[in-house]
Amino acid sequence: MFCGLNPGSFGAKRMLVAGHIKPWKDSTSAERLDLRNGLAACPSHDVAFDTGLLTVNGGLRIHLSSSLADAVRADPLTRQYYGRPPLRDTILLPDQAQPPGRTYLDWHKTNVFVA
Repeated sequence: MFCGLNPGSFGAKRMLVAGHIKPWKDSTSAERLDLRNGLAACPSHDVAFDTGLLTVNGGLRIHLSSSLADAVRADPLTRQYYGRPPLRDTILLPDQAQPPGRTYLDWHKTNVFVA
């Protein structure tokens, strides 16, 4: 979703991590099962999202925390993984996919994202 990694194109089957936008521990039973409360990402971007270094707004635009943005400017290796590219401006959705729910994205930005 964040960088466009397509592991199926080179035979890898387990390189994407599916996770909740609003974490399981904070979700109701219905929210835990809601497909719009999920994202699939490569491990590096999944961890950055889960720890609040990345977030996504209601328009599906990707935002970096100020600390990650500073690191991208200062460190070539960080830029290699979190610069643009490989990060897209907006998340990528497979054809026919439902976009993530706005309420979950707003919750993440308010409760997890490190502005």
